[in-house]
Amino acid sequence: MKKDENESMYKIAVEVIKQAVIKSQHKAIKNVNKELISLYFSLGKYISNNSRKGFWGSDALKIISGKLKAEMPGLVGFSSTSLKNMRTFYETWAELEDKSSIKIDDFQYIEYKPVLLTNKAWLQVPDLSPEAFFSIPFTHHIRIIEKVKTSEEQLKELLER
Repeated sequence: MKKDENESMYKIAVEVIKQAVIKSQHKAIKNVNKELISLYFSLGKYISNNSRKGFWGSDALKIISGKLKAEMPGLVGFSSTSLKNMRTFYETWAELEDKSSIKIDDFQYIEYKPVLLTNKAWLQVPDLSPEAFFSIPFTHHIRIIEKVKTSEEQLKELLER
């Protein structure tokens, strides 16, 4: 083969590999975001149940945040404000949770359990697909919740993203 033909083949190979890497990176970012959104939703439920039912005191989120920082020094995103945002996030979108098998005893501390956002749950909000919901970063979800007060307007904002 001639040098020009080799160069052309190498160029094509570089482009194919580059596109595969970029596609894989995008897929990884989407999966990470989905995991984080699921985690924040589940933690929001845990925080909501324990703080709203009166199991925790008024400074609980500040204390929990401080203890998390002490035990996990590199951990970011778990300030008391962030923990409150997780609670707000859960409370805003609690309708997405399939509650058919959930029973909460009002007289005991609520344990943490990951929340699964099942396909059945998305029927509650027919215009919003799981892909759209999970593709929006948590901070954007919080900004929408802060900016827009009704669930209809929040849904509209999410759908426009």
